Amino acid sequence: MSQFLAQWEEYAQSVTDAPHDFLHSAGLMALSTISLGRRWIDRGVNGVHPNLFLMLVAGSSRDRKSFCVSDLGMTLIRSVEPKRVGPEDFSPEGLISTLLPVDGKRRRAIVVPQPEFGEYLARSSRQYAANTSSTLCKLYDGQTFDHKRSKGGPVTIKDPRVSFFGGVAFGMLAKYGDPADWATGFYARFLWVIPSARRPRSEVIPPANPDGFNRCANTLRDLKDRLKTSRRSLEISKEALDLVRAFGETIPEKDLN
Repeated sequence: MSQFLAQWEEYAQSVTDAPHDFLHSAGLMALSTISLGRRWIDRGVNGVHPNLFLMLVAGSSRDRKSFCVSDLGMTLIRSVEPKRVGPEDFSPEGLISTLLPVDGKRRRAIVVPQPEFGEYLARSSRQYAANTSSTLCKLYDGQTFDHKRSKGGPVTIKDPRVSFFGGVAFGMLAKYGDPADWATGFYARFLWVIPSARRPRSEVIPPANPDGFNRCANTLRDLKDRLKTSRRSLEISKEALDLVRAFGETIPEKDLN
């Protein structure tokens, strides 16, 4: 495990009884955010980039989904990389506008926080139909595309680097999720994280640990500075390739009806 993740999980376990899988996910999202546009893997035509669409899924408030997104992951990201925090409440048009150049400078790398993804699903199904998921699919893929705006004419979104960090209850996903989003590939782009085990429940809220948080933020900030100094591609280790191959063997080759 990286030095940052080990330090992060020690801190996170001291301030919440959320499952370890959720704490680890928040740390991975922080690493994804600072790596966007600064590291990639030279595979395929356009490379493999470290953006994540990551969704914490559980049955109740007991597992602290929203806390892990907002109070843990996004608090850390706002401390280290505030300019990369995207809008929590957005329309497809608004999200595209966030990625447009400002004063001649491109802002193409962001993380979109969705601590209550069920509310997003309910809202988008009423207001935006399939437009939002279609736009998010294009942003996940990271390739340049043209977007037709309702006002102001078309714009080109060049090399977007967008991550998405959310939490949702099983019930909300079942009620408001559109089954068609599996067929379109929207949901397939997410890493769905379900706790493999629960930690002992805290009878009272644990005390804050500002020293632990500051150590994590400083470590992540130092890592970000090193990534910015030298933007370059990365190689995949043999161990990582073996894991990818093993995972690929679990995916059915034919569509399941």
